[in-house]
Amino acid sequence: MGDMAPTHLFDRLKKLYGNDPVPGDAPLKEALNLMGYWPIHPFEITKVLFLTAILFAGPLYERGIVEGSWRDWIRGRYIGEVIGSWMGWRNFVAGPITEEIVFRSAIVPLHLLAKVASKRVVFITPLYFGIAHIHHFYEYTLTHPHTPLLPALLRSVVQFTYTSIFGFYATFIFLRTGSLPAVILAHSFCNWCGLPRLWGRVEAGVPLGPPSNEERERKDERRSPETSAIAVGDSRLNIGWTVAYYFLLVIGAVIFCRALWPLTDSRHSLAQFEFTYFSYDEHHQLHLDASSLRYYYPPQLGADLCRGYDTFQQLDDTRDDHLDSLLTAVMAHERETGAKSETDFITWRGMITKIMATPYENFNGFEMNATKFQGTIFIEENHAYKLQQRQGQHNQQPRRGAASQDMMSFWGYKFETLSLIPQPWAATPREVIERRDEEIVNNHSQYCSVVKTGIGKAKMIIGGEVDAIWDSKPTNKDAPINWVELKTAEAPSDDRDMLKFERKLLKFWIQSFLLGVPIIVVGFRSKDGILRSLEKLDTQSIPNNVKRKGKGSWDGNLCINFTASFLEWLKSTITSEGVWTIKRRERSPIIEVQKTVDVGHGDILTPEFVAWRQELASTAAV
Repeated sequence: MGDMAPTHLFDRLKKLYGNDPVPGDAPLKEALNLMGYWPIHPFEITKVLFLTAILFAGPLYERGIVEGSWRDWIRGRYIGEVIGSWMGWRNFVAGPITEEIVFRSAIVPLHLLAKVASKRVVFITPLYFGIAHIHHFYEYTLTHPHTPLLPALLRSVVQFTYTSIFGFYATFIFLRTGSLPAVILAHSFCNWCGLPRLWGRVEAGVPLGPPSNEERERKDERRSPETSAIAVGDSRLNIGWTVAYYFLLVIGAVIFCRALWPLTDSRHSLAQFEFTYFSYDEHHQLHLDASSLRYYYPPQLGADLCRGYDTFQQLDDTRDDHLDSLLTAVMAHERETGAKSETDFITWRGMITKIMATPYENFNGFEMNATKFQGTIFIEENHAYKLQQRQGQHNQQPRRGAASQDMMSFWGYKFETLSLIPQPWAATPREVIERRDEEIVNNHSQYCSVVKTGIGKAKMIIGGEVDAIWDSKPTNKDAPINWVELKTAEAPSDDRDMLKFERKLLKFWIQSFLLGVPIIVVGFRSKDGILRSLEKLDTQSIPNNVKRKGKGSWDGNLCINFTASFLEWLKSTITSEGVWTIKRRERSPIIEVQKTVDVGHGDILTPEFVAWRQELASTAAV
């Protein structure tokens, strides 16, 4: 059976929960990692350059084949010209390095540390990059004093637009790969290519980038004594060359869009994006679509959350579903992209929530099962332990005058039913909105979002239910999604109640933080379940508000630091296959990790998932 002795993470929680849990020089290493300096990932750099070259397939064809520059590329002649030219040095070396250090390596981490949603970072920070190029308008008016103001201004607007578009791309690949060198080289490559030809015929001898010294000499020889224009009549080509150029331009753009996510997939990513999703229908059957997605519309205040308890269609979750649906969704995504999802952990959000809340959870314990397969640790809840805990809570007698645990659980589902509509507001009939209080409460239907994210050095794929969307889900996969988490709580009446609510906010925040949910709507109720008021909370502001305006009962940064350290420790502990138990007993300051089965993966992984991963590995090897 191997080593059966439990491994203890720390002996005392107080020692464990220091604000700087990372020993030695690790903070510097983490800063360098967040800023994209270290470690250097040659594979990520290669993938990004290949992806960028796909986008410029047409221009590369024009310059390399039509103009015949491919021989010079092989000889490396352009490298010497870049080094020996101030213009080349500025455009291809100094400019990309300094701009990416400032606009990606410095600015992006500041937004991430401020807990700005990653998709907002993609669209906000490049605007700084675009604005930084507006000074070219002033330079142009100095060098072209006779050019009217309007054309000069339009030129600057166009330049601002395409520099911002490149900024979107550069920020995206920086977040996805965590590699500053990859972004710098992509920047240099785009500067070398310039804007692609969008109209006109391709012509031999009309280079895409700055001409070489030899090209300048050839052009000088071809100048007519009577005119200063360059004679290019001999460069007229058959129309087929132009058709081929535009075909490659379009095909390159299509392949680029399809390859954008798989070729930027990296275990070193700095931020989270929705990776994939799935739905459970009203019968709790799995569908790999968004059919159970719901939209938020405010409920009617004064609603009785007890209404409908006798007809509640409650999900029977006594069956152990393991990670089955999550693995099915990951498998489907990998089949679509043809690439393995590189990550350190795959688990449900609830598991990471329990770990993150550990520093301030003094009473409840947890028990999880884990296994390692192809470099990834898979974690699920120990189902028998969960049922045992639930039975213990069910057996507890409620306080005098308080509702039962089952009733309070129902209040949460009733609040969701009162707050959700099946379509965006504009497309939902008025009677559907007004009759939500009459709907039978059913918790079988769920929409689950799967995100690829990270805490510290640990990269994770986590899945979890999201309640609703504030407005509508964007068709653009890169755009931010305004998810809404719905919660209920007793309306605070004194300082003691406020402290109690503040502690509940910890799990509210963790659950939303992990899936990138920006909005939490809390329905405050009376002791007997009457909905009294609503409060909209900004997820990223909660830790700061608790610290500055509340009782300061918990610290979000401490939870993140603890989780980062724990996951790193877990990676160094679970190093082989088999089944491992991760356990924290009630009221205990110790987390134990123990190997209980030497070989295999228990029921944590499905046979279909294991077979798929083995097939994928064999295909990659070939």
